[in-house]
Amino acid sequence: MADASNPSADKSSDLWLPDIAMPDLRATTKWEAISEIMECFAGHPEVEDMDAWKAEIIRREKLSPTILKPNVAMPHARTAAVNKIVWAMAFSKAGIPFQRAGARVHLVVLVGVPSRMVRQYLDFLGRLSGWLRAGSAREMPPGASEGLMAVLRGFNGRENQSGVSAS
Repeated sequence: MADASNPSADKSSDLWLPDIAMPDLRATTKWEAISEIMECFAGHPEVEDMDAWKAEIIRREKLSPTILKPNVAMPHARTAAVNKIVWAMAFSKAGIPFQRAGARVHLVVLVGVPSRMVRQYLDFLGRLSGWLRAGSAREMPPGASEGLMAVLRGFNGRENQSGVSAS
């Protein structure tokens, strides 16, 4: 299991694989996408309070939408509602508008990190967002990029639409 106190301690860590992978997100709005993804965390052993976590994600999105590039969004929040870093990757074939006049997002990465884990939060989000933005494995621990690409390939080869590659 992943050592949530140090995301780079175990280089083959489960931390670098999403808790949930959704190959067919049906939502048509940002808020529906967040709700649909969060519903998959119902009963997750590391999620203490779904409503509080969702409220933090929504508050954060209203302050500043988390668009990493035109086709990737990463709604996230630090919250006491989760016990360890939990996250999901979801793919929308049709795309979802995450900004009023922006491009449609095809890959949504939703993240929850315990409030107390400030350093780990910054490290995890920095590495993951760098990988998603650049489509590069440079910032990831060994093996992590390959694992994430396997998840994306599980979305029926749709990684090309997300703009992420294993280079």
